[in-house]
Amino acid sequence: MVHLAGVALAAWAFGRALRRFSTQDLVVQVLTVTLIVLLAAYVVRGNPNVAGSSHEIAAVLPIGAALAGRLLAGTLARARLLIPALALILGCYAGILVHNAVQQRPADPNAQVAAWL
Repeated sequence: MVHLAGVALAAWAFGRALRRFSTQDLVVQVLTVTLIVLLAAYVVRGNPNVAGSSHEIAAVLPIGAALAGRLLAGTLARARLLIPALALILGCYAGILVHNAVQQRPADPNAQVAAWL
């Protein structure tokens, strides 16, 4: 659920970049076209279960994050939402870290074989 916040910001930035494509700077235009090409390559590729087919989608979220940083940082800072949003995300990640740290370690199914060898 925490990662969906990043996906939502990337989608918002992508929509904003598409709406104002002709008035954006060159970096935003290149990132937008790259995002479109990668999404099209992933969709055209077909079956995502085929080995080696996931590399087309791997760069979509980082490119979306770069778009969000370039296009939405000013909007969030002007609305004074930057510090509360960062605090919320940091709190969620801290909660996930604590949850994973207190989980009991699963039993190693090969421990008896390793001890015997």
